[in-house]
Amino acid sequence: MNRDDFLKHIAWTGTGIAWSLSASGLFDAQSARAADGGLSFVQISDSHIGFARPENPDVIGTLQKTIDAINAMPVQPSFVVHTGDVTHLSKPEQFDTAKQMLGTLKAPAIVLPGEHDVIGAPDAFFNAFRRSDAPKGWFAFDRGGVHFLSLVNVFNFEIDGKLGQEQLDFAEKDLAAQKRSTPIVVFAHVPLYAL
Repeated sequence: MNRDDFLKHIAWTGTGIAWSLSASGLFDAQSARAADGGLSFVQISDSHIGFARPENPDVIGTLQKTIDAINAMPVQPSFVVHTGDVTHLSKPEQFDTAKQMLGTLKAPAIVLPGEHDVIGAPDAFFNAFRRSDAPKGWFAFDRGGVHFLSLVNVFNFEIDGKLGQEQLDFAEKDLAAQKRSTPIVVFAHVPLYAL
């Protein structure tokens, strides 16, 4: 990756990306805005509540601007997914702040853990964002004719990116039940390969 590509990539860190899905494919929300009646969602990541360095001296303000921008969208997304690193050091007070802030979204929020959310143990993350349909963190759901698979690949730093056999078995069973024509979107914090 060259420097320009890297800077373009990290410019999105901590902000949101909106997507719209329709019968004709996937578009960014700037061009589609779900006006065609397709499903739209917003993906945000790496808010790092608790981070305190010059690169982003006001992470709470950055996340609030993102939430305000999402809430101001003329057509609200079907949901907002935060794909991890909600907090910087996995502290209960950081999760409390993030949960309160994400609770102000007009659209429902789905939250996955990043490696910074499971430092020491995943308990603090799951205490803040536990889902009844995801006792171990991974889950699947359907919305607007699209199947979503949310995976957790950050439990062990030394194998970041890998899923483990139990989760692979879950994904295989879940995906085997889908029709070939069903669009599938996979969420995870890090790429699905060993870093």
